[in-house]
Amino acid sequence: MMPERGERLSSNEFVVPVLEYQSESTRIKGFQELFEFGLRAPEPMFVLGDKAFRYWLREGMDDRLRFDIGTVFGEIKNNNVTRGAYVGRAFFVPGVNNPNGPRTAAIWDKETYINEVEKFWRFVTAPERNYNVEGSDIAMILHPFLHVMDKRPNYGEKLLADEVLPWSGGYIVPAPVPDRPGQVKIRATFGPDEAVQSCPSDEYLVDPERGTIFSKTILLKNYTYVPTEGNRYEEVELPYLWQEEQALTDLEVIEVAKEAGKVFSRRPNSRVEFIMQAEGPYIREIAPYENPDEKNLFMFTEGEEMTGKVIRIESLKDVAKVKGKEAIVYFAPEAYRERTTDLFALVAYAPVKRIIALAYGTIETSHMMRILNEAGRSIILMGDRELVEGEEVKISRDADGLPVMEYLNPYHETVVLFREVSKLVVDAAGKKVARLARMRQAGLPIPDGFGVTSEAVRNYLIETGIHEEVLQLDTINLNHKKRLEKITDEIREKILNSPLPKEMEERINKGISKFNFNQWAIRSSGSEDGEKQSLAGLYQSVVAVQPERVTLEMRKTIASYFSPASISILRKMGQVPSRMTIGVGVHEYIPTFPGTLGAVVFTDRDKILIEATEGSPGEVVDGTAKEYIKTTIDRNSWEIIQERIGGTKLIFPNQVVEEVKEVVLKIEQLFQSFQDIELLVTPQGGIMIVQARPR
Repeated sequence: MMPERGERLSSNEFVVPVLEYQSESTRIKGFQELFEFGLRAPEPMFVLGDKAFRYWLREGMDDRLRFDIGTVFGEIKNNNVTRGAYVGRAFFVPGVNNPNGPRTAAIWDKETYINEVEKFWRFVTAPERNYNVEGSDIAMILHPFLHVMDKRPNYGEKLLADEVLPWSGGYIVPAPVPDRPGQVKIRATFGPDEAVQSCPSDEYLVDPERGTIFSKTILLKNYTYVPTEGNRYEEVELPYLWQEEQALTDLEVIEVAKEAGKVFSRRPNSRVEFIMQAEGPYIREIAPYENPDEKNLFMFTEGEEMTGKVIRIESLKDVAKVKGKEAIVYFAPEAYRERTTDLFALVAYAPVKRIIALAYGTIETSHMMRILNEAGRSIILMGDRELVEGEEVKISRDADGLPVMEYLNPYHETVVLFREVSKLVVDAAGKKVARLARMRQAGLPIPDGFGVTSEAVRNYLIETGIHEEVLQLDTINLNHKKRLEKITDEIREKILNSPLPKEMEERINKGISKFNFNQWAIRSSGSEDGEKQSLAGLYQSVVAVQPERVTLEMRKTIASYFSPASISILRKMGQVPSRMTIGVGVHEYIPTFPGTLGAVVFTDRDKILIEATEGSPGEVVDGTAKEYIKTTIDRNSWEIIQERIGGTKLIFPNQVVEEVKEVVLKIEQLFQSFQDIELLVTPQGGIMIVQARPR
């Protein structure tokens, strides 16, 4: 039977219920307030107090101590048969704000539980830290671990039989604004509350008193970290249909905000961490929170700067790279995966005079980085911006004391691989590339490759001086057709005769070298193919390109953005030519061997229309195809009707039509819109999607 809140475990000398323990630890007080505020919290909850730590210092982990820790493990497990047990830090150390420490995930074995407790004590007494000072209270919080890997019944309708969507977790902090003093900010993702530190996450601004969500920023959340055992977390790919869904339903957002509101009404300077479960949100922790000033983490004086190559820190093996007189280190998302502070401490106290630490995440999620701050290291928070190993950067500060990080190479991110889908969906290389990458990630048949970013193309136009001429197109009178033709002709000619910068070319060739394709296709990927517009057919694709000619032929695609027709349409749509997205997609070229069919598919609420011809779908796209098969699939009856146009003798078997239909329905489901799709049906490899755009 579960002990009542505040009920003591019989004959346990070292462990007491959380409400009985007296401590200055803000974590202990926060856990006690979970119950005082009537919040849903993991139960039973106990404290392994400072008395146990002092005993361990004298006697070690003897039978007496092992028995009491093992007893509380049994109590937690007996009352939570489907959940493992958890150990968390709850230290109070004079002069140390929110002292760091290890943490665990679900622990299912008593011996492992005891060993994990001892790891906490070893952490506390490590020479580089030594939290065992006069007045300290070395306590630990013990309770059941809330697992996130059960199916969500209210979200489960879309899940396939072998898919699991983790419950969501995150944190809530106060975010008051005029007229909304009770507003809160929620950051959440699919996965435990810790996952927001190193995984893409959503952000919601909510007024719990009004029950109103004022803004939502929903990111593509293609992966999360979930606990396995001990300190280990593993990366889990999220079901693709959920990657762009809200991590919390609107009802859950309001419910979580109201729970946090109970805390903020009495403790306004708090951060509340939560995990969703079937019965509602569980509050995992209440911790102190002050509206932080990131300037306090950055200790450069005015005029001071530092230049160097980025050292990417992902695991303990990377610590050896931190050497010399000064270092610029970047803590990548992988660095947070083990949920241990060892990695951060080793870097913080490395024998390097000056270290600048760049960190993935935000000020609210930067718990691990406090170790570096305590060691006197400057910290710059990078949000969801990632850096690569060896990139040259310059660090300085602006007049307001805020950190400034500049890439010394303007072509630092010329190439983004299709598999780096989270970078592409924010339009780094245009909408067409983003959609190809998204479909490929979802398991659809898409040729592999990469995008050349619009930032790299823009830098190329600036470096060659072509951008100055492009600026004229922003204000030119479109009725002056001859002048428009003259300027656009000059721009295209200069592009075709201006080699790509050496750094840009090297990075594209490096991207090509990652694959073993004999031929490539180069496609435009800019402002076309959006939900509200389509500029299909305006820009030039180049196909069957040998690897060594990709950077040369690419200029044809870039130049095609500046045709008179393209500029006229952009201007009429209210866009500014000098700021248009000019991305380029580079992917494997699929040859049209004899027997290959090229098809264009149009979908709407009533039907799926497929027009297929021999070879490439290009003739269907531009309307010049004389002979083709027109296939109509009725969406109500799923009846297939075929017409032979122009006396064609081509055969488009119903079995292939069914396969095309299944692929098309997956694309519609993925993008939640009717589609205009180009594809190939090859004798060797079956269906291959060339591109898809919303209708």
